[in-house]
Amino acid sequence: MSSDSQHDNDTPRFSFGAMALSEEPSRLARAQSRLQNVASIDDAPNTSLNEAVDIMRMLARNEQYSPELLPFQTQTVSVIRSLVSQQLDIVDQEDELEENTSIESQLKRLELDRINYLLRHYYRVRIAKIENNIFFISKNAEASELLSDAEEKYAADYKRLIDDHFSKSFLSMLPQKIQVLEVDGSVDHAAGPNLDRFVFCRVRNDVGRIALGEDEGSDALNLGHGDILCVRYKGIAELLKGEDVELL
Repeated sequence: MSSDSQHDNDTPRFSFGAMALSEEPSRLARAQSRLQNVASIDDAPNTSLNEAVDIMRMLARNEQYSPELLPFQTQTVSVIRSLVSQQLDIVDQEDELEENTSIESQLKRLELDRINYLLRHYYRVRIAKIENNIFFISKNAEASELLSDAEEKYAADYKRLIDDHFSKSFLSMLPQKIQVLEVDGSVDHAAGPNLDRFVFCRVRNDVGRIALGEDEGSDALNLGHGDILCVRYKGIAELLKGEDVELL
């Protein structure tokens, strides 16, 4: 029995070029629907690796361009890691049946490496945000809840290292009342990210008329699927968290 027929019925497979696939809204919606309420890969047998990667690409882009830290996508990351692990097992088994590593096998490994790079990029973006907003996160319970368990431990260790380093470097030599790290002149580093920053976004679902400005009399915009906007982040923050828009 060939390795292809051996695994076709029990393991989702993937096609080449997963990172270059077009992001069809209907495809993303179907994949996200299947990923909802999934606790493990065994609960999502119909989710393909390509679909999960499409979703992960959007989530990584949202995280990269959002000024604030977004909730860690535990479910999607877990599904992708499980699918990648399964595909690696398949490739390893196929290589054992071949005398020499085939071009197809090399391409599959290359594609899986690119998917792992996407996951690492997502992790790096979040780590950078944690470091840049460590004082805000350490004092804000809601921000801390957005972290994964590993990120929460990293944030606590990083904050302790920062405190120890500056205390030993110069803070211990200053008067007690000015031994403060959070405030640098007129800048309060514990105030959180700048939500007034302008971002580009694409509307994923028909939202209808919505006022994006701060003023009560701000003109309302009719947001329809496919519209592309340049607006202040805080105007679409809730739409982003509700997956009605995505950042570009």
